Amino acid sequence: MNEKVKTKQPTTLREALNLFQSDGIAAKKTDNNPFHKSKYASLQEVIQAVNEAAKYGLSFSQKINYKTICNDHKTFTDMWVETVLSFNGSEETLTSKYPIIPQKNIWDDSQKLGSAITYAKRYALQSIYGIPSEDDDGNKNFIKKETSYKPTSNQNQGKMTPNTQDVLKVIDESNPPIYTLVLPGNKEKHHDSLETLAFTFNDLMLVIINDPDKDKKDKVETIEKAFKVNEKVMTQLKDANKNTYDELTTKFENFKNG
Repeated sequence: MNEKVKTKQPTTLREALNLFQSDGIAAKKTDNNPFHKSKYASLQEVIQAVNEAAKYGLSFSQKINYKTICNDHKTFTDMWVETVLSFNGSEETLTSKYPIIPQKNIWDDSQKLGSAITYAKRYALQSIYGIPSEDDDGNKNFIKKETSYKPTSNQNQGKMTPNTQDVLKVIDESNPPIYTLVLPGNKEKHHDSLETLAFTFNDLMLVIINDPDKDKKDKVETIEKAFKVNEKVMTQLKDANKNTYDELTTKFENFKNG
C-alpha cells in the first residue's frame, strides 16, 4: 500500500512561506509576448502557482485602492494594488502595495488602465510569495521606443475623462475621495463623504457655541475662521448639497445675529 505523504504543518506565516518557497514553485510561462518574442507567466498562471501554498495554510487577497486628490481645481488619481498574505488560523499577515501606472501615464484609456492593473496584480503576487518572475511587460504595459508620446489635453489639465471615471467606479465603489476638515489647532479629520464632513462641522459649531470660556465675539470669530480655512471643501459641499451647506451657514448666521 502506498502511504500518503503528510505535509508538515507550519505554526507561523513566515514558516509557512519558507516551506512553500523551498518547494521551488514557479509560474509557467504559457502566454506569448509578440513584441519581445518571448513567453511570460500570465496572472492566471501566477495565481495557480501561489495557490500551491494553500497546503501550508497560506492564502491571499488583492484589492485595488485609489484616492482622488483635488489641488488648484485639478483632479489627480493615485492608484495601487494592495496584496494581503494571510496565514490560516492566525491574525498574522504580510501586506504589500504596488503602484498602478498605465502605459505612458494615460489614464483616459480603459484598456491601458486594465493592462496596468493586471501587471501590478501579477508582480505584487510574485513579489510577496517570492516566486520566480521574468522581466516581461504585462503583455501590454510598456512603451515602445519608436513611439512618440503626446499627452492628451485632459492629461495636461489633470482631469479624468468619463472613461476613466467609469473604470474607477467599476473597480471599487467603496473607495470614495477623501475630504479633509481642518479643526482648531490645525488638526485634520478625514471623511469619506461630504455628508459626514458636514456632520462634523455642525458638531464643531455646537462645541464652539456652547463653550463657557468664550464670549460671543470669540465664538463668532472662531466659527468664521473655521469656514475660511475650510473654504475649498465647503465649496465642494455647497456644489454637492446646497441644502446641507445652507443649513450650516443659516445656523451660524442665526447665532451671530441673535
